[in-house]
Amino acid sequence: MVVRARPEQCAYTSCRRRLTQTSKTRRKIYCDDLCRRRAQRERDRARSQSTPPRPTGLGTVVAGDIAAIAQELLEAEERQAPLELRLTQARLLHRDVACYVAAVVQDTRRAGAPWDVIAAAAEVTEASARARWNETKVAGLLAPRHTRAGGRPRLSRHASEPPLDWLFTRPSGQMQEAAARVLQTYLAALYEGSPVAACEVARQADLPGDAVRLALAGEFLASWPVTHMLITILGGCPQEVRGMWRLASGEPAGSRATAVAGCWLQEALRVIHGAAGSPDVESLGTAGPAPEVVAAVLDGTRMPDWRTAERIVIWLGYQPSVILPFWEAWDRARRGDAGCGEEGKA
Repeated sequence: MVVRARPEQCAYTSCRRRLTQTSKTRRKIYCDDLCRRRAQRERDRARSQSTPPRPTGLGTVVAGDIAAIAQELLEAEERQAPLELRLTQARLLHRDVACYVAAVVQDTRRAGAPWDVIAAAAEVTEASARARWNETKVAGLLAPRHTRAGGRPRLSRHASEPPLDWLFTRPSGQMQEAAARVLQTYLAALYEGSPVAACEVARQADLPGDAVRLALAGEFLASWPVTHMLITILGGCPQEVRGMWRLASGEPAGSRATAVAGCWLQEALRVIHGAAGSPDVESLGTAGPAPEVVAAVLDGTRMPDWRTAERIVIWLGYQPSVILPFWEAWDRARRGDAGCGEEGKA
């Protein structure tokens, strides 16, 4: 049985004239643009008469974020921070500007402003404003801000607290670079053994993904708050590497060269031991130094010769070159002190 189609009428209820379809691909809903506009006005009027959603006030929050990022970007530019970091801040700034526009348009609409007013303010057509900032698109753009309690990966915890310095420095000098390499070895081992992906680390740390990737790569040295936070998230012990971070950051080492150089050597060996998962020295077997020797080196009661230090690092699964600068620095200090008097003989 053939069912006849109902005669098509204009969708504007006050018109309802019969439509004549002239195109096979695009069906007419209204008889002309005048009816289309009148129908839209009726829908807008109906929405305005219903209980309107309350403005979110999110525009103020986002505006504050924009000001903070702009200031951070200015400071980064003035001190010529690494390009990756300046571009990361620029991307955050661009994203938050788009969020701000969407938020203030949403709140203005909820306050009762018609689309033609918004379109005029934005210097776009009314149709373009409707398409660009309809409820669905605005909700999708702003959703991450709601789910993450504030939106952007914040560089500051609270307005009353100093900003969390996630900017990086590039280690300079042989010992700083050596310490940074040991620190990176530790971070890389933690990351490889952790089920947490880099994006999840960034989410938990509330930091940009680029900042986390730079910290894990080791080419740049992150601030101690960031380093501490990343190690904690990855399941490590921040205090194991505190000394290495201090050396890599260029903090003063102290006055007694031999004692300090020896401490750094022992510290580097302990960090490498931690990076390897802190294996029991009894598992050393016959391939390396005696277990009691390794235990004494790791607990700081014995200074190793190069052969012993080399075998310990190989046993832990790393290249001896990672601790060579530390052993050479200690050896130079020891030889220098030995030529100066009784302290070197002790």
